[in-house]
Amino acid sequence: MLEEYTVSDDPGSIAALPVHEGTNAARFALAGALGTPAVPPAPPVGLRRVPVPGPPGEAEQYRYLRAVAEDFDADRVRRRAWADLSTGRGEARLALLVAGTCSPLERESAAAAVAMLDDHAVPAPGGHGGWDGPRWAQRASFVVRNALLGDDPGELLRVLAATRVADAARSADPIVRGFAQALALRPAPSAGKVSGALAPLPPAPVESTIVHGTWGWAGEWWYPGGDFHRYLSTLRPGLYAGGREFSWSGALDAGVRALAATRLRRWAAPAGIDSLFAHSFGADVAAQAVLAGTPVAEPVLLSAPATPAVLALAASGRRLVDIRLDFDIVLALARQPQRVGGPGVVSVIVERALWEHGATYLPEFWREERIAARAGLVRVPAG
Repeated sequence: MLEEYTVSDDPGSIAALPVHEGTNAARFALAGALGTPAVPPAPPVGLRRVPVPGPPGEAEQYRYLRAVAEDFDADRVRRRAWADLSTGRGEARLALLVAGTCSPLERESAAAAVAMLDDHAVPAPGGHGGWDGPRWAQRASFVVRNALLGDDPGELLRVLAATRVADAARSADPIVRGFAQALALRPAPSAGKVSGALAPLPPAPVESTIVHGTWGWAGEWWYPGGDFHRYLSTLRPGLYAGGREFSWSGALDAGVRALAATRLRRWAAPAGIDSLFAHSFGADVAAQAVLAGTPVAEPVLLSAPATPAVLALAASGRRLVDIRLDFDIVLALARQPQRVGGPGVVSVIVERALWEHGATYLPEFWREERIAARAGLVRVPAG
């Protein structure tokens, strides 16, 4: 079942209430992106963009936090900080995220903590644990109060956020675990433009396949017998199910994705691939493979980050289907661009506030949103 959240632009929706948890998780993800030189993602439909001209300085953020803390009441600080951030005061960003991290609501607390951190380290998940929101909120507020008494609160605040992310990585809630893992999906500082010469297509490639994303190897949705594989088989009868399916480790490493692209090219030779459905960073693998010469008639990207390889493929002019949510919280926390454009791109952007980064590989999502028809993926049988 698709899990939806409500988006509200009412100023009162900043309160830590379950009805507003999705709105605030989105706000925290957007606020986190303000701390980087990258252009922040567009907010979900119904939520205004935060009008900040550029990344706020660290020193001024600490000064603001101390000025509004007053023994640190998390609810009062988040209300004040959001009101100020909404009017363009970028120095309120850190205060908002610190107060959000202290929330008793698991998802918005995890989103704020991930947004606070600037590194790429993701804790080992371990076993899944429970969530005691009131206890966490009390402990976290105590840490913040002590941090603000010192000369340099930054270290303790980073420890607080890292502790919260470590707990999130072990959460029983897969949405929360996905938020924690978003840290590892952030662009490498050296990431730049990619170019490549596309190979000519074979006369008539008949087999299609699926490329899973990061952490996707252990899932079954992409594998023969999995629910998405069964669904796509009705659209592409040639969807591969021959016992040697392409897969890759899903490791959080650009070098691993490059190696996976090379192996995908070998897997596809010499006949090529008809439709290549690729989710998340599996789309980066697919794009690199196509740019390196893998003949693919129809790349179909699902919730793809706009990596340099994906953007280069989109700019090539060849038909490319891009299916995504209008706002993906995980990609926002990962500080990844969420739009792809180009002369051959067919965009299907679904304006629904869904929690799941994996919504685009759920059969019910495809049925409810008529994805195949909207993307032009329905083929009329010959004759």
